[in-house]
Amino acid sequence: MRATWAFLFLLVSAHKPAGGALLRKALLNGRERFPRFETLEECEQAYEKLLTGGDAQGEVVVEPRYIETPAPKKEEKPTEAPKPTEAPKIKAAPVGEPVKVEAEKTYLPPDSSGKPSNANGWDYGKHGDDWASSEQGAGCSGDKQSPIDIVKFVDIAGQTKSVLWFDYYADPRLANTSEAQLENCGHGIGLNDPSLDLGYVKLGAAEYEAYEYEFHAPSEHTIDGSAFPLELQILHKDPKGNVLAVSVLFKYGASNPFLASIKEAVPELPVWTEETGTAKATVTGEYADFFDLEAVLPVKHIHPGKDLSFYNYEGSLTQPPCTQGVDWWVTAEAQDATKEEIQHIKKAIMAGEPTKKGNNRNAQPIGSRQILVGHTGFQHHIKAYGHKKDGPHVSRGYATQDLPWKNATHWTAV
Repeated sequence: MRATWAFLFLLVSAHKPAGGALLRKALLNGRERFPRFETLEECEQAYEKLLTGGDAQGEVVVEPRYIETPAPKKEEKPTEAPKPTEAPKIKAAPVGEPVKVEAEKTYLPPDSSGKPSNANGWDYGKHGDDWASSEQGAGCSGDKQSPIDIVKFVDIAGQTKSVLWFDYYADPRLANTSEAQLENCGHGIGLNDPSLDLGYVKLGAAEYEAYEYEFHAPSEHTIDGSAFPLELQILHKDPKGNVLAVSVLFKYGASNPFLASIKEAVPELPVWTEETGTAKATVTGEYADFFDLEAVLPVKHIHPGKDLSFYNYEGSLTQPPCTQGVDWWVTAEAQDATKEEIQHIKKAIMAGEPTKKGNNRNAQPIGSRQILVGHTGFQHHIKAYGHKKDGPHVSRGYATQDLPWKNATHWTAV
């Protein structure tokens, strides 16, 4: 049978090239479509079909036909469309109208009277370094300004300038119904009541009447660069208007009678606010020690037989207008006061916006000024009053005939 196939193949190849090619393909295709011939007759029949043009349908199968069936598509889940995000709501404003932005509110600092003022107000935000650039502080740029830093050991070969005599007392005119106002004007806590008689100091032939005092926390005057928790400044004035200032420095220690009386008389000290302006606390004559400045310098620890040293120099007021020509006397040794007594005053000062960093001016250059050491003398420790009264009166001078007041002629104690 293999020979038969070979014969057919040669026979087909003998035809025309184009037809031969088709016959060869048909022969090969037929070989694949039909099984091998078992007899000669089957071979002749197959040959006959090739010569007559194909199978029963007259079609020569040259190449098999392939029917492509598409692969089944995977079912895809429909994707959800993303939800649209809400655009931020914009408040519509009328066309042409600017959007209003609320600025942070700033307070108005107090002026010298305690009234909030943008033009004349000043505070301790920079501890006085910005005062000279303002109209009200134009005088704060002088060459003899206060406070200063004091060198503890003054090299003056032991010399002293003079003796400052003290004669503080409680005004005998005070009664339980008498009243005085302790004020916080936004720059400190103090008392300024011209109707009160707080006493005097005397320097040489000049008498200076005490008319005002104010607390500063921390201290404005410093010694060897060290500040103290509290300073009391007492201002005095003579008939010519010359000002003498006494500075009492305080340190933590035993109770101070004067500060204790303030704490008792005014448990809640006034605090300055922009809404109320100057805050006041009324003190009645029931608290007589509140009006007695003699308790500031406890005489019982100094007199008799001892004295108290002061540093003395020429300076100025420590607040605008910073007027110069003030004769300053600063205690060389700080006085004792309990922490509670000092904090009572310090807390009220720092509670106000203008003095939240304290109400102390920075130390000023000393320049060519000389610092001297002065001593103090006290009128007799027996409580007496009246050296300024007309008629018979009692002096409080020492019995050593070293009388500070020339017109003191009577020595009867009361």
